[in-house]
Amino acid sequence: LAVYEVPHYELEIPKDVDTRKYVAIVAYPYINCVNSKGELNLPLLWTNIWGNISLAPHVKLLDFWLNKAALKCCPGPKFGIDGIRDYLKVYNRPILNNMLKPKTGHTTPVAKDMVYKAAVGGVDIIKDDELIADAPFNPVEDRVAACMEAIDKANEEKGEKTLYMCSITD
Repeated sequence: LAVYEVPHYELEIPKDVDTRKYVAIVAYPYINCVNSKGELNLPLLWTNIWGNISLAPHVKLLDFWLNKAALKCCPGPKFGIDGIRDYLKVYNRPILNNMLKPKTGHTTPVAKDMVYKAAVGGVDIIKDDELIADAPFNPVEDRVAACMEAIDKANEEKGEKTLYMCSITD
């Protein structure tokens, strides 16, 4: 839609300038990021906006805007940071997050064990790595049930809450 040079050299480029910089405004069709039901696919949207281009040198995403239809699909966080702090009863310190590693290759029993140990160790929020998805060796339904058992057991033992966030980007 537009390209702006930053800084804007109105008359001539100074001799000491070896690299010119630009801001580009790009429009992308919303329809390319919806499913057959017309619902916004957020992982697809983000991949379209920033996926492969993020590997290009000297490219920085400054901002993006969504149209009204897309915004209806993205009402924002349900609880926000205050709601999360209230739920966890964590107010006067940083919230400790742990992402399960390795990224993939572990089974449901291994995930359950890692979640339990992290929760008992004091982690507030434990999340799957986004690459685990719904693997045949660690199906999402089995993993959620097992990890929630581990969370419930740890919460009961330590008297504090830990949240488990399952990867659902598959």
